[in-house]
Parts: sequence; C-alpha cells; structure tokens
Amino acid sequence: AFTFCALEEVVIPEGVKSIEQYAFYSNNLKEIIIPKNVTGIFDHAFAECSSLKKITLNKKLNFIQKSLETITKDVYN
Repeated sequence: AFTFCALEEVVIPEGVKSIEQYAFYSNNLKEIIIPKNVTGIFDHAFAECSSLKKITLNKKLNFIQKSLETITKDVYN
C-alpha cells in the first residue's frame, strides 16, 4: 500500500480493522499509534522503518505476525 514511500506520519482511520503485510515497509515513519479498532497486524507491516521512535499498541490486538521484528523494544509504549 505505502511501501517505499517517504511517509513520516500516518493517521490510521478508526474504520481500519487490520494492517496488511508490507503496508508501511521501508518508510520514514517516526511514530505509529495503532487505534483500538485494529485487531491484527500482518507480516512485515512496519519492517525496515528505521526512523521509528515510538509505537503505541492497543490492548485489543489479537495477533501480530512478524510485523515489528526490525523495531527495537525501546520504541514500544
């Protein structure tokens, strides 16, 4: 969807239920807030986002499939 774009910020709309594989692969995202309606994040959705400093996950996530494997633990909120 937004692979290899120069995105720095994304607002995920309330109607989104999942984030598909490679959706934001290799972007310049600095922060990600996963809204409460998102229940799943698929393979490599945020992989290679080396500028990412903070990610806020919601408590309703049912599954995360290798989505955040290249993100260091200190960015989780």
